[in-house]
Amino acid sequence: MKKWLVLSCLLPVLFSGCATRETDSDELSQPGHVRTPSAIVEDFGGSDPIEPFNRVMFEVNDALMHYLVRPFSWVYGSILPKEVIQRVQMASDNLAFPGRLVSCLLQAKFTGSGIVLTRFVANSTVGIAGLFDPADAWFGMPPRNENMGQAFASWGIGPGFVLLLPLSTSINFRDQVGLLFDSVLDLKIIIPYAGTVAGVNRAVNLYDDYVIITETAADPYDYLKMGFVAARYAQVNELAKNPLVPPSAQPLPGPWIPEDSTGNRIQKISGYYCPQGGEIDTVKFILFGMRKNDVSWWVKSSLWNTDFVSAACSRSVRMKEGAPKLHYQLWKAENPESPLVVLLPGVGSYYKAPHLRALAELFRDGGCSALVLSSTFNKAFIETMDFRYPGYTPDDAACLRDVLKKVMEDVRENTGLKPSRTILVGSSMGGLHALFIADMEKKNPSLGFSRYVALNPPVDLQYALSRFDNFTDISKKWTREECSRQVGDIIMKYVDILSRKHPPLSARENGSHNHVLPFSKDQASFMAGLAFRLTLRELLLSARRCQGDRSGIKTEFNWWNRSDLYRELDTFSGMKYVEECILPQQKKKDPSATLEKMNRESGLRAIGETLRNNPAVRVIHNIDDPLLSEADRCFLSDTLGSKIIWFDCGGHLGCLFVEEYQKTILAEAGVLEEPAKESFVPGIPCGDIPCRSECPRAKCLPDTPPSGCPMK
Repeated sequence: MKKWLVLSCLLPVLFSGCATRETDSDELSQPGHVRTPSAIVEDFGGSDPIEPFNRVMFEVNDALMHYLVRPFSWVYGSILPKEVIQRVQMASDNLAFPGRLVSCLLQAKFTGSGIVLTRFVANSTVGIAGLFDPADAWFGMPPRNENMGQAFASWGIGPGFVLLLPLSTSINFRDQVGLLFDSVLDLKIIIPYAGTVAGVNRAVNLYDDYVIITETAADPYDYLKMGFVAARYAQVNELAKNPLVPPSAQPLPGPWIPEDSTGNRIQKISGYYCPQGGEIDTVKFILFGMRKNDVSWWVKSSLWNTDFVSAACSRSVRMKEGAPKLHYQLWKAENPESPLVVLLPGVGSYYKAPHLRALAELFRDGGCSALVLSSTFNKAFIETMDFRYPGYTPDDAACLRDVLKKVMEDVRENTGLKPSRTILVGSSMGGLHALFIADMEKKNPSLGFSRYVALNPPVDLQYALSRFDNFTDISKKWTREECSRQVGDIIMKYVDILSRKHPPLSARENGSHNHVLPFSKDQASFMAGLAFRLTLRELLLSARRCQGDRSGIKTEFNWWNRSDLYRELDTFSGMKYVEECILPQQKKKDPSATLEKMNRESGLRAIGETLRNNPAVRVIHNIDDPLLSEADRCFLSDTLGSKIIWFDCGGHLGCLFVEEYQKTILAEAGVLEEPAKESFVPGIPCGDIPCRSECPRAKCLPDTPPSGCPMK
């Protein structure tokens, strides 16, 4: 009765204060403006006028997760296998059917209401009180994710403002009110302790993912808010039923390829990879994951979990007295004398990033020990030593080299490993750092690496940054509503892709459509640009927190209210970061520093002699990497000769899930006895970078896509 009284008081507030706002009433709603993360989040989930209160509520929830759910999850998850926990969750969801039924009726989804009712009857009887789902398995009626918040949204009620409450799964005022209705309509309300059991069970299921997110983000509240409001927007607007269909890919002239006289090795995978262009292929990076993940019978917090991540040894070193420790993870090979592979990630990556762990698993399965570190652009790295803006490669590599000395010392003295040799492997920016460390080690050996392998390293940093800025500027062509629709579509498709397992792609799957992504070129480009902006945002947030006014950021850092600060941070593009953060920092050390000089010293051309003459250097690159200019490809080809392997497609790191690419990584690292098969190809179709006459080695290739490719 009390809940109904509360609901009757809240309904007038909901209808009067949460109406959908005018989206095109101001200048910023029109095309011509870059859509920043702050603006997108506000469009999705409303403003955050009570941010201090919400942050307090987040801290309450965070404390509950760490100090209540964590120990309970360890015990609960070690008693009940994961399958049992999931069955309990299914039975709990089955009892919540009245809320879904009423929601469908209020939205005039009569077919949906029939499905909800039929599912309840079938699963409650044949499915043994909802422990099983025969309605989906036998009758083809999958679950419908409906609730009262969606019903309110269908009536034109906007999200209102951001509102977070303890133990609540909703993120705005409208959905908090809807959650109250859902709880009243849930059959668990009449079963003693059923709601408590269901809540605990849900928390245990979510705990492992929650820990990764809160550890990775510089501001977990803001990170989770962005994720929740974006996912909720896609759900409420039912974007899964009406996805934006990307335009059909049109064959373009193939990209430049090196001449045979350079000695470069070229491996052709386009016949079964089905390239979609450099930008979209770059997003295929997310298809690379651990093979032995979520295969254990037990949740990850369980004592008995056997997934690959549970085999890691978490260690740390202290780089500066009084500063936080720098953490890393190590997977030991069975033989302590097996080679040790050290992995350096790309811009902003945390040492627990899924792709890093997947690379570690690749080398661990190859018989090596594997060690992973955070990026120099990640707050976990920055805050452990004297603060400086990363981005000037010689300094970044020198810092990494100091870290590696301490880490290798810790490995030798405290882990029992005695590796016969050590190998440094870096991807993207990590690859650039690995090659600079190779240059430093050639002049002053101290680390003892026997091989340096770089995957898709950028050549010219300012060119790469300008490309990211161009990707973000794509949003200028969209109105506010169009941007929301595009980003919502991206989120919906992205989450769907992540929810599925993707085994490595092999040449046996000729013409497979399983790895073709449903994004347009603009969507893929904007995803890359937005991801980079978010990395800059976290980096600058750490700068403001560590440096205060010395950071050059005007808005004050406030622990409980950061909306204004984020609006300022979102104005930083890649080049603005270089001009206003890195350049002033370098001028203090070198008054003659200029953008041109810094770029010259930070790119691979600065260490051309080492690349040309050091036999321990290896590079694996994709010809259509959108972060390379034609001049960059010419430089790599002429300088590295047989020490570089070119793949004929894949964008930027978009080949990691390809079996042949993985074997090539192992071979170039010296792990495989037999090197990956080399194939010299006269032409590479289905590329995404047109030839231009100013490239001294430009060759126009056939513009016919490979047989079996869905873009044909």
